[in-house]
Amino acid sequence: MQSKAEFGYITSSFSNFLVFQLRLWPNRKWWIETQKTIEYHKQQLAIAKQMGNKAKEGIAHSNLGNTYHSFGNFKKALEYHSLSLSIIKEVGNRAGEGQTYGNLGNAYHHLGKFEQAIEYHNLSLSIAEEVEDKAEEGRAFANLGNAYQSLGNFKKAMEYHNLRLSIAKKVGDRAGEGGAYGNLGIAYHHLGNFKQAIEYHNLRLSIARKWGIELGRAEPMEIWAMLITDWVVLNKPLSTTTNILVLPKKWGKKLERVEPMEIWALLITIWLILNKLSRTTTYV
Repeated sequence: MQSKAEFGYITSSFSNFLVFQLRLWPNRKWWIETQKTIEYHKQQLAIAKQMGNKAKEGIAHSNLGNTYHSFGNFKKALEYHSLSLSIIKEVGNRAGEGQTYGNLGNAYHHLGKFEQAIEYHNLSLSIAEEVEDKAEEGRAFANLGNAYQSLGNFKKAMEYHNLRLSIAKKVGDRAGEGGAYGNLGIAYHHLGNFKQAIEYHNLRLSIARKWGIELGRAEPMEIWAMLITDWVVLNKPLSTTTNILVLPKKWGKKLERVEPMEIWALLITIWLILNKLSRTTTYV
């Protein structure tokens, strides 16, 4: 018998593992470029230390943390973000401190430590409100919503996603608005309100269609929206393989801006959750 938190950790970890492995397997160039980026930031860190420039040293630590995070090495990301936090506090950069708390929260989230993630995201939110940074405040709300969603507390998640939605609309953050609609749709789905879930996923799709093409991000946003809509409406996520092939042809575009391996990782994960794990998992 597994708790919702344990199930959330298993599925989140499996999805992260697939994304990393499937991205790495066909894309040696990506791996090489990431290694070069790490070496570059390490060189910048060494120069900053040599010059005694604490501000640049903190930035180098933060950049290393972000790079290791994108590489899937969340423990290493934690290490560098913690070092960055120490320096940022020393130089009195409150805005940077808040952003670093958010980075630490995201790393803990990917390690399945959702309670710790919430602690750090609350710290990030507090500072964002203090320095009146609406964009960062919105990200903190989104991160808190995602953490509570991973814990299975969908009502609490909805509170934060609605706050995220409100700020995204105010500051004109279309990607954030679309993400909030998608997350609200997921929450409503888990609460059994499928009609409301479909409404929010359609809003997510509408945002993707209206703004995604202009931003050059239509393909991944549209595919994600279609995939989730299928999940809610038809409970047949694998049918979206057709959407992956057909949509770019409709726009007269190639899939060059899409991360195909990430899409397949998502498809495989949802297939396992819906068709395999969900049949044998009992929540407590």
